[in-house]
Amino acid sequence: MSPRTFHRRLREATGTTPMRWLLQQRVARAQSLLESTDLPVEQVGERSGLGTAANLRRHFTRLVGVSPTAYRRSFPPPADPGGRGGTGRPGDRVGPGAPGGRGGPGRPAGPPGLTPSGRPSTGR
Repeated sequence: MSPRTFHRRLREATGTTPMRWLLQQRVARAQSLLESTDLPVEQVGERSGLGTAANLRRHFTRLVGVSPTAYRRSFPPPADPGGRGGTGRPGDRVGPGAPGGRGGPGRPAGPPGLTPSGRPSTGR
């Protein structure tokens, strides 16, 4: 598929450009890491594909409306299963089904008026 066709089809499917779509995916990954780990903001930036803490702060604040640190404060600290801490390293129990993990029972509520992924809530 040519780059032009890819760009056109992605825009038809998502309503946005490939670069904006990728940035939204990276910010969503950063949100997940901020909700479920205690990684420093610098590592969240790296692991989410934004590269640096400065890039994370700039894009996160623009898309979500709050800083990464303020967003993280709206969630309880990650669970500490087995005494390993919520470091995001392999073996940590964060994710679906883990205590306080993404999508599992007891999932923490996000900031008021926003869903956990940072989108405005619909009131449902």
